[in-house]
Amino acid sequence: EKYNKIYNAYIDSGFDDYMRPSLDHIVPKSSNGTNDINNLRFITWFENRAKNNMSLERWEYVKANIHKYLI
Repeated sequence: EKYNKIYNAYIDSGFDDYMRPSLDHIVPKSSNGTNDINNLRFITWFENRAKNNMSLERWEYVKANIHKYLI
């Protein structure tokens, strides 16, 4: 369901590269995250690049407070 939502948004955007589906490690590999299916989710390419190696908790905080980071 999440993949379809992201994929449809990608199509609706005219195939904007920033909107394309990307596979994210919930716990980053740099923090000993695994390739286990329970540690993977689909997000947009842009969100995956912005999240980088943040924990999911830290990323959710940043998203909720994004206005603080865009000065």
